[in-house]
Amino acid sequence: MLMFKKAPLYLALSAAIALVGCGGSGSSSDDSDGGSTSVEPTLAPVVTPSPAPVTTATEPRSVKGVINAPGLTDSSVFKISLVSLNAAGELVQQFEEQLQQTMGQVLFDSAIQLASDGGSLVVTASSDGYASYSKTFDFDAASDFNSELQVNLQQVNQVVVQKGNTIARSGLRQDTFSFAVHKMPSGRSIVVDGNGPVPRNSLMEEIRIDIPADSLPASTSALSGRIANYDPTDAEESEAFPGAYRDSDGNTLVSVAFSFAEIRDQDGQTLSGAIARAAEQGELVARNAAPTMITRTIPAGSCASLEQLQDANSDKAGFQIPVYTYNPNAGDWDLLGYGDVFNAADDSIVPDNQQVFDCPADNYYLEVVVSNDDFLRDWWNLDYPLLFDTPVELCANVKLLNPSGNPVAGSYVFLSDPSGNRSFSDTYAVTDGQGSVALSTTLLNPDNTQRTASLRHWGYQSGTYLASDIQLSEQESCGEVQVITVQKPDMCSVSGTVTRAAGGSTDENSGWLYAFPTNTEGYMNFGFTQAQANGQYSMDVECDIDYQFYTFSDFYQGINAEQEAQAKTFNVNGTVSGFETSDDGDKAILQDAEIQNLAPLAILTGHIMPQGQSMSFLLMDFDFDYPVSYRLEFTDMNGAVVASVEGTAANEIDYDSEDMGAAPFTLPTDLPLGSYSVSGILTDATGNQGSASGIIGVTE
Repeated sequence: MLMFKKAPLYLALSAAIALVGCGGSGSSSDDSDGGSTSVEPTLAPVVTPSPAPVTTATEPRSVKGVINAPGLTDSSVFKISLVSLNAAGELVQQFEEQLQQTMGQVLFDSAIQLASDGGSLVVTASSDGYASYSKTFDFDAASDFNSELQVNLQQVNQVVVQKGNTIARSGLRQDTFSFAVHKMPSGRSIVVDGNGPVPRNSLMEEIRIDIPADSLPASTSALSGRIANYDPTDAEESEAFPGAYRDSDGNTLVSVAFSFAEIRDQDGQTLSGAIARAAEQGELVARNAAPTMITRTIPAGSCASLEQLQDANSDKAGFQIPVYTYNPNAGDWDLLGYGDVFNAADDSIVPDNQQVFDCPADNYYLEVVVSNDDFLRDWWNLDYPLLFDTPVELCANVKLLNPSGNPVAGSYVFLSDPSGNRSFSDTYAVTDGQGSVALSTTLLNPDNTQRTASLRHWGYQSGTYLASDIQLSEQESCGEVQVITVQKPDMCSVSGTVTRAAGGSTDENSGWLYAFPTNTEGYMNFGFTQAQANGQYSMDVECDIDYQFYTFSDFYQGINAEQEAQAKTFNVNGTVSGFETSDDGDKAILQDAEIQNLAPLAILTGHIMPQGQSMSFLLMDFDFDYPVSYRLEFTDMNGAVVASVEGTAANEIDYDSEDMGAAPFTLPTDLPLGSYSVSGILTDATGNQGSASGIIGVTE
């Protein structure tokens, strides 16, 4: 049985390269003659607790960025997680923060302690309804680390499946909960019930997951799944690859295919969580239950990797590829086992000595057997560990400068083969404070002469990733520095101090500060930051641009005519003006500002209550001034007050131990059928009053 730390699951078919000569891949051998690799199902998840942080010299650094998520709403909640590791992979600090959207974007500016003498930082962003983002950034010294990240989340639709009957390749019938992802002519992939009809016009089944019903508690009535597949030979899709291109043994990985799979039961439990809960209630799932089968089509562009890297498991008959799951606590990949490769034409297993994979004329797929515990992780990867005796390493020194010749620091760059032939492994990094980055890769075929690489970098004006060609070198020095000009304006900074009118720390929600250009055409150049607990802040803004400074309360309350006349304007241009107290043309100091206390709020419109059943709703207090007392009245359509309720709401919503500024309260359960308007007064712990309003319905 394979054990590993528990976290979300990504399925990736990948190849790992040992850059330091021969070495083990961290895999276990299989003595069987055929069939798929199996993992013994467990009755309860095996969870390895996070280690205690080690004592090491550290420096504080800021991790800043924007989360771009299509379809986000005012109620969308995002989580940013930072894991700081030293050079030995030991935990230095772990930090999580809950975020919500501001003006259609989700902003983060988080402080983290980094190991002074080098290490890595794992940045993960997630939200319900999206495939998560996770990147691992290595650095030689904390002082060199900068980040200004563009985090792009892909929306993934959910499908709910019931138990059905599956016919296995062997002809065996069994009851399963099954998911399938089909590629459609439009290029879009859709997730469907694997036991239902095949979608009309489907081009192919990209992935199929069959979970035997007898491997789950008898009370399981349905499973919900969000599944997305990625082709690492596609430049845009490959950027979604989570974590570092390496396994937990340090071998570099080359991905063949990777997938996101988030599967829950009808109560929102992970599969192993549901089994553990059932066991606590005296219901045991049979250990001899059939294992879960995952079938994954191999992208045509990855067939070259199969030809180059060949069968990965000489101890087993047939052609195998290693299968890994992603560990977001370490930012690398753990070997799960091996999957068997089949020819889709006749469902025959590919022989271990096959040299040619004629794609797309021939199609191939991989089968791997897993346990329900394995679905605690959301990302899977099919990879090869590249174990060359003498690997051919290529590298490049790159510098990003803006048109003025100033460095573009903290910018994410991604290196890949523009030919699509996978001549060398993909890699990524962020530029340091001087705009410099050193990139290193390995040839997949040591005889290949390809030395031109594509470097994708963020276009600050276009709002999308752009590509530039660079040359790779075999020299130890990595050749001359190659300069890429990035259309990013010169940046200056403003600093100052804010206080809360109600007193208290300013490093929570209320500590967010913004600067928006007064010329709306420059809206994309806005600045943002979060004040420290003592109220001090520093914010990057564009030089020589007229800005208006907003505190959190300014932003949410709006600026009326009187306040507009006293607008907090500034322009970092060497002349003290507006809200500034000093300005040297590079940095300006602003006057002290006060953050007003925001009133609590509850909006109930659109909620439907089953008669006789209690329902909890949320009220919000952005300043975290809990508890909040409330008195609400319910008025029918004839204008008569039919009920009232009062009470006190504490902030009990922890969302993984992070305050969200939300508290639950319960509406009356004895309201007659019909529609009601709700109105009332909310009073926070400081005496500040707000309102509750809305329209609700009571149904049978």
